[in-house]
Amino acid sequence: MTPLAKRFRLLLLAFPRHYRRSRGAEMLTTLLDGSLPGQRRPTMRSALSVVWSGIRCRFRLRPGKFSRIAAAATALAGAVFGAVLGTWVAWNWTAGPLPSDAQADAIARSMVRYEPYSRERYDFRFGTDPRLGQEMPGGVWYTYDEDEHGPIQTEQALQALRANGWAVSPANCRNCVGGIAVKGDVRVTLTRWSLVISRETPAAVPWLMAIGALLGTFGGWLLIARIGRLLARRTPWQKTAVSAGAAAGFLALLPCLYYTVGWNILYYIAWDFSPDGFSRAPFWILSWEPLRNVTFAGLAAILLAVAAAELAPLDRQVAPPVRGLPE
Repeated sequence: MTPLAKRFRLLLLAFPRHYRRSRGAEMLTTLLDGSLPGQRRPTMRSALSVVWSGIRCRFRLRPGKFSRIAAAATALAGAVFGAVLGTWVAWNWTAGPLPSDAQADAIARSMVRYEPYSRERYDFRFGTDPRLGQEMPGGVWYTYDEDEHGPIQTEQALQALRANGWAVSPANCRNCVGGIAVKGDVRVTLTRWSLVISRETPAAVPWLMAIGALLGTFGGWLLIARIGRLLARRTPWQKTAVSAGAAAGFLALLPCLYYTVGWNILYYIAWDFSPDGFSRAPFWILSWEPLRNVTFAGLAAILLAVAAAELAPLDRQVAPPVRGLPE
């Protein structure tokens, strides 16, 4: 095989496997016939044309309204989970360290003059808070006794930080009383009874969130396109079983998708609509055991449906693909 033919075969990997099996030799012959004598590499135009055609082929859905609805729903779910995964990657790769105990105590004393009745430190970036039982950002938590000293004077405390060069803003969540102050990589969240010193949101979060959402969208669409191709030569009962399993799995994911959008994604893109402006935690809703079990069951059902589509025996009564027609 000539070097040009090897390079064209490599480019043809952009097409799905079933397409290469039925039309690969024909496409390779056509590409070689259109090449110049002695040519060793594909031209840029022909290479881009082959790759683009392969991508379009991979995104092509089976005919029918159900395929389009399933692809749109799966692409949306993929966008949500991709965005959250991008958030998690950004936090774990780029977030800075927490202030030391001495630095955190100095910040707290500059805001509240009396001593807290409890002080707890969590160095993880995100983990389960043993008091609340849900996933929260790591930080230094100061809790003050309202009965003994009254509520924290939030305006005075925030004014003290503002005088020291902190950027102060109101608490960005519904029904919250207090405020948020940021300086460098450190964030202070203040309520009437507590003070939390944590890491500021890394600058990479919105970028990796957008990249994750984009990749998740493409991945969800490609998944449905592949399942459609796999089911094209399966028996009717196999198609029904796989479709029912995938649909049940997706329905089980709906609560997690809802809470993930509301409690995580909205915080970063439109915090005015976010129910909780203090979580910032990717996958935090999975720390609630009942919902976590339902979510894992949904993911398992979808994976089993994909595996069934991959491994189910072919329907021998279905005609093999015809050259020149999409499979």
